[in-house]
This record gives sequence, structure tokens and C-alpha cells, in this order.
Amino acid sequence: MNWKIRDLFCFLCCFAQLVSGSHGKKGQKYPIRPLFDTEMVKKKLCTNFAQKITMAKLSFFADNRRPDKYGRLPIRLLISNGASTTTITTGISTSPKYFIGEPTQVLVKSSPQAQEANVILYNIYARYFDAIVDLERRCRLSHMTAAQIRQAAEENERRAAAQDNEDFIAFFKEYGESRSAAKTRKSYGYAENVLREYTDFRHWRRLTFADINYSTLTDFARWLRNTDRGESTRHMLESYVRAAYKEAEKRHVISRDNDPYFDYSIAPVPQHDIETLTAAEIHTLACARLNSINKECARDIAIMSFYLCGVNLLDLYEMDIPKNGEVVYVRHKTIRKNKRAIHVRIESELQAIIDRYQGKDAMLRFKEDYASYETFQRRMNLALKKVSEDIGIDISMAKIRRTWATIAGELECPDYIINKSMGHMDNSVNDRSYRDYKWHLTAKWNRKVIDHVQAQITIPASQQGVVTNNG
Repeated sequence: MNWKIRDLFCFLCCFAQLVSGSHGKKGQKYPIRPLFDTEMVKKKLCTNFAQKITMAKLSFFADNRRPDKYGRLPIRLLISNGASTTTITTGISTSPKYFIGEPTQVLVKSSPQAQEANVILYNIYARYFDAIVDLERRCRLSHMTAAQIRQAAEENERRAAAQDNEDFIAFFKEYGESRSAAKTRKSYGYAENVLREYTDFRHWRRLTFADINYSTLTDFARWLRNTDRGESTRHMLESYVRAAYKEAEKRHVISRDNDPYFDYSIAPVPQHDIETLTAAEIHTLACARLNSINKECARDIAIMSFYLCGVNLLDLYEMDIPKNGEVVYVRHKTIRKNKRAIHVRIESELQAIIDRYQGKDAMLRFKEDYASYETFQRRMNLALKKVSEDIGIDISMAKIRRTWATIAGELECPDYIINKSMGHMDNSVNDRSYRDYKWHLTAKWNRKVIDHVQAQITIPASQQGVVTNNG
């Protein structure tokens, strides 16, 4: 403990030298004669610090005590920490004339197989150097002998090997099942099946954490492209693999030292033009005469979504019974981050549709008619495709949502009102915490959008089509 007390004393002396001073008359300062040689103290502090950092040393040496029958000397790595030393066998021997001993170049380039041997020796050196740095960081190095340092390094290596052999797909499955949203859990289940398919394609018995490296991630992305999966699906799959790998690092299942995502980056999804419908096409859809109940139901659901400011299908399926002439709901997509309810006034056009599909325990009866939301979603999407074929307009729930926002923008509705009406996340502290929103503004602008649509003339079948909005 003597060196610690000495260094603390020197530091206090330096600090006193820098901040001390005496004052005479008002505002006048007189210098104090330094009690210590400041430069001498600085040098002493630096010397002590350097001694502590370089306490443990690594060096290669050619052991001339045990030459083989060809006169070659075994190369060993010497670990020294204070007065204790220990050696590590490297398994490489060389003639004395080829030995240099530098960590990055132990053997001269003219030595037989010098490049391969130097790489092996440097990896051995780096392994024990990393262990020393880790022990120093945890303030354990000064209390350990050289043999204990060697033992700690070998234990780290065994632990890392065990981590690398962990089954990545098993961890991926466990992580995916822990997601809170049912839709996300289902997506992770799909991604798990894709990973198993890729493992079979590579003829691997299993996919371990050691297999998740730059070359594997690059090959996985190439394989996904060759399987004709869409851009968004490929991006989702790669993002899920990255999320699970990062979670394993946070849980210390694996080390961050070999993180492949330091070098590998997931290709972003290209931005395409936003496809929407025109107000006339929405009017045509609302007035279309269809030849089946399923088609009419799908059309009515699309129009209900539009009259509710582009509400998503899942939110429409789960919507509670309206109270006081308005629909109140929280978006399922953002419920973990934003639990504020959205209020939309029920207009007369919307009420007429609700009356046709009224449920007992919910606003609509679809929970009673279908076994699950997935079944309901599949049936509605299929029926909407048939409606699109009948009226010549490409319709989807996503386009309906974008169309409401586009028409509201064309009518010069403020972006703040559009964001609130559609349940988008607030982007500023003011909007999130201080600014109160009046929902009558949503009712006012939604009424304007509906009136604008109803003022349109129905498009003849020969002129119907999809309009692409580049805004």
C-alpha cells in the first residue's frame, strides 16, 4: 500500500500547487513560491503509472535448453508478473538464425512457412494479452502470479469455446417466444423456420453462435435473394437475426469481441413511391354494386376504415362498443410506446355500416363470426382482391389508410392533426408532454374528407385504375 499512499500524496501536492494563491488588496493576487518541483512530481507520477501498467509482460523466446535432433529450438511464450514467471508451449520450433521474437513477426520472412507460423504465434500472443488487459481492467492483475494469469486466460478460452458452440436457433426460438406482441412472436416463428431451412441448405447439423460471422451473414443474405423473398421480408429476417444476436451479447451468453455486426450491415429497404387512391376511386368503391355478401363485407370494412381516419384492420376487429357517439381505441401497433386513446366521431355514413355488422361484446360481430383474427384477415384480404378485379381498382387496407392521409393533406389539414387522428407517435416533447389535443379537430377534418369524397363523380369502369402519389 506504500506506493498508493505515495502517489496520493504527490497528487495532492500537484493539486495544491495549481489551485493555491493568496490575495492582497481588492482584486490583487500574489504568487506563492512552489513547495515542490511540479515537473519532478509529474515525471514521478507517470513513472509509477507506467510501472503498474507494464507489470505483467509477454515475450517470445527460443528455448535453447531442449533443441531437437536438427538443432531447432522450441518457441515459448514467457509470462512474467513481478517476480513470478511461467511459460506456454507454442508447438512451433525454428532455427536460431530465423528467430526475431517480435509479437507481430516472431520469425524472419525467409524462414520456412514463416507467414503461417507468425499468424499462429501472434494469435497465441493476442489471446494472453487480451486476458491481461481484462484482468487489469478488473483490478485483479497486481494480485496474481504468472501461473494464475495463464490459468485465467485458458479459462476464458474454454468459456468462449463453450459460448460459440451454443445453439443459435435454440436461443433465437426462446427470444422470439418472449416477445410481447402476438404478431411479432408469429413473425419470429416464421424466421426460425427460415433459419432451419438455411441450415439444411448448408448441410450443417446445427447453427451455432460461432457460425454467425461476416461470411455466413453475407451468404444468408444471398440465399434469401435467391429464394425470391420480398425486400421487406428479407430485411425483417436479417433484422431478427441481428436482434437475437445482440440480445445474447446483453445477456453475456456470448462475448462482444467477435461481433460480426461491426463489419456487416443489413441492406436498407429501398423506398418506393407511395400508392394511394383518389377521392373519386374511394367514392366508386363505396357505391359499387357487388354480387356476393363476402365482397360487400370486405368493401364495407375498407370504407369503415376510411371513415375512421384510416384505422388498421386489427384495431377495427378489436374495437370496443362506441360510447357518446364516438369510437375510442388504442393502436395495437404502438400500444407499448403510446397508450393514448384515439377519439373519432361516428358520422352518419359510418353509423349505417356499423348497424349492419353490430356485435354483442364489441363494435363489430367479426370476433363472433371468425375463430381468430388471422382467419378474419385472410378472408377479408382475399375478398378485397376479388372486389378489385370487379371494379378495376387495386384496393388494399394499406392504400385506404394512406389515401385518408393524402386527401386530408390535399385539403390543407395540418400535419399535427393528421398524425393525431391516425395515431402516429408524437415527435416532440411539447406534443408528448405539454400540448393538449382537442379531438373535435379530428371530427372537423374527417367530416371535410368524407364530404370531399362524396362530392366526387363515380368513375366509369373503363377509366378506373390506381393512381400513384409521389408526395
